[in-house]
Amino acid sequence: MTRFKAASIFSILMVSLFALVPKASAQGGPIDIQLFRPAMDSKGHFSVDSTQVLGHMKISFGFGVTNAFKPLELEGNGRSFVVDQMLTATVQFAIGLFQHFELGVGMPFSISKGVSDPLDGADPAGRWNQGDNPSNINAAPMGYDEYGKFGTQGAGDAFFNLKWRIHPAAKGPVGLAAMISFSLPTGNDEAFMSTGGFTLAPKFIVDKRLSKGKMMLSGNLGARLRFGGDHLLTANSGWDNCNRWDVRNPTLSGSVACSFDGNMDNNMTQNISQLYDVTYGVGFSWRLAPKVELVTEMFGSVEISSLSKEAEERNNPVDNNYTLEFTKNVMPLEALAGVKLYLAASSYLAIGGGVGLTGIAGMDHVGAPDFRLFAIFSFEPFIGDRDGDGIPDDIDKCPDDPEDFDSFQDEDGCPDLDNDQDRILDVNDKCPNDPETYNNFEDEDGCPDDVTSDRDGDGILDDKDQCPDNPEDFDQFEDQDGCPEEDNDGDGLQDVKDICPGKDGDKKNAFALTKEDFDSWQDDDGCPDPDNDGDGLLDKVDKCPDEPETFNGFEDEDGCPDEGKVRVTAGKLEIYEKIYFATNKAEILPESFGILDAIAATLKAHPQILRIEIQGHTDDRNTDAYNLKLSDDRANSVRDYLIDKGVAPSRLIAKGYGESRPIDKRFNEEARAKNRRVEFIILERGSGKIVQ
Repeated sequence: MTRFKAASIFSILMVSLFALVPKASAQGGPIDIQLFRPAMDSKGHFSVDSTQVLGHMKISFGFGVTNAFKPLELEGNGRSFVVDQMLTATVQFAIGLFQHFELGVGMPFSISKGVSDPLDGADPAGRWNQGDNPSNINAAPMGYDEYGKFGTQGAGDAFFNLKWRIHPAAKGPVGLAAMISFSLPTGNDEAFMSTGGFTLAPKFIVDKRLSKGKMMLSGNLGARLRFGGDHLLTANSGWDNCNRWDVRNPTLSGSVACSFDGNMDNNMTQNISQLYDVTYGVGFSWRLAPKVELVTEMFGSVEISSLSKEAEERNNPVDNNYTLEFTKNVMPLEALAGVKLYLAASSYLAIGGGVGLTGIAGMDHVGAPDFRLFAIFSFEPFIGDRDGDGIPDDIDKCPDDPEDFDSFQDEDGCPDLDNDQDRILDVNDKCPNDPETYNNFEDEDGCPDDVTSDRDGDGILDDKDQCPDNPEDFDQFEDQDGCPEEDNDGDGLQDVKDICPGKDGDKKNAFALTKEDFDSWQDDDGCPDPDNDGDGLLDKVDKCPDEPETFNGFEDEDGCPDEGKVRVTAGKLEIYEKIYFATNKAEILPESFGILDAIAATLKAHPQILRIEIQGHTDDRNTDAYNLKLSDDRANSVRDYLIDKGVAPSRLIAKGYGESRPIDKRFNEEARAKNRRVEFIILERGSGKIVQ
């Protein structure tokens, strides 16, 4: 099953779950008014999750605190109920599994305070008509003070998260993940942190990396389904003898005897339905500096358990009491902004704030506060993941190149451009894990063809393969016959040990340039040695065939060493004179032309030196930036001089290092003189011998 087929099944299950949820009923019950939940791990924004997951068995700890100001405000014609502040702390833990999954658990704790007050003149003295003791009209219910103020505290509902990364963002064009959350009714009903039942919250996550990974845009879309318990908060309004809100059981519907005052508009029950809703969120992060990231979010939900007004009329002909009930849908929306300060690779402290953007008439605030402040600390004891592929750098064989997660060697951390090694890149290969047979039949599709068999799997069909049971070695020598050649040039040395094995083009001169000449000089490498000492002078004219010429401008044509200015070693050209420049300039002084001429002659005499780096170095005087530019300019001046003397530009790379690589770290003139230098480092060489 592909990841995208599985994602489709996940979508079908999400839709099917709505059919299992019962319709809302007009009854009282607990609600959860805390809309803000920290993201599952440090890979997300503040509350909006990303598609990234922790590496296998890597863990994450999180602690978030948010203070919401006026997250709940209910008003009727006769009373009001306001939660002024709700302080919530959430602890979280997450662990990565198998590079594709992440499991998390968390628990919120809340403290809230508010006030319940009549708005009309029914109780001008602020007296209470306590439901369980009508005769004690001045007594306040338990949980309130004499002015109707209250305070609650307690734990919220414990929650569990499972995230599945379907497609990594590093592989492009966007990342895709699915996440499902499950909560238990462990919360305190009085703290407005519990739904009183079980909840199930599936959602999809998509994100896009921008500006070479410095920016991330993420979107979340899902649902929250509630099972068991009551999920409708109701409040009567407009009665001249009804109770105030009771925070211990915040519902008055059907429990209070109220006389009808003749005004239908003043005799309604406002209901907050919280049965199931659609959740959404959008987040944007911008890494301004290695340890500073700006984040902005917008998130909210839309209650869809009742999309139309429901009315029920009860008529008592004796006392003429009426109650009219209807349900209003809640659509809280918040916007947040803040900053993440990274303390380590994946650990940070986040601070920020936000405001509520929506409300409904008569219920101005349900979940979305006037404003909120928050702080989040996320800690991941993680070694680092520079390429963001979820594989830690300590086991990632390609820490700077993200794994392509194509079900082929995904554990090594390296992208596999050609899984089946059939020389057709996977992006163009219709069968990336099955090699093309190369039988002149649809060879460009990358899929094996059953036109005929190929027993040895070398891509040459058996009817054209002279060795159908022994694969061709494809060494550019008689590769069409299907047979491996153990000694192409026939010099007696097996090709696996022969540095010069010979190719098809060498047949025209009978492998004269590849056969070993067995002249007692490196006879085990399989190559002829027309110039044993590698000084560029053929042995037949070299007076010292086993000792390299030094090329110092003195009798350079005799092939014999003499004391000179340049010596070639295995890793560099050692020069015995300094190269001088004008002070604070890249101009080469004439006194250094001689040593540069000797260097040019040495390079032309050693074509096996394919590439060198001309390194410019300065002392510690002046600024780092100035020294870096000066050293780079001087290295390029030397390069230009050597090119003028006939050295191929492709063999020369110039680079300045400023004062970053001193050979003498003292701070005196002697040390500075040593540190001002030009070095010639050998980066690449061919098969020819390097003269020592």
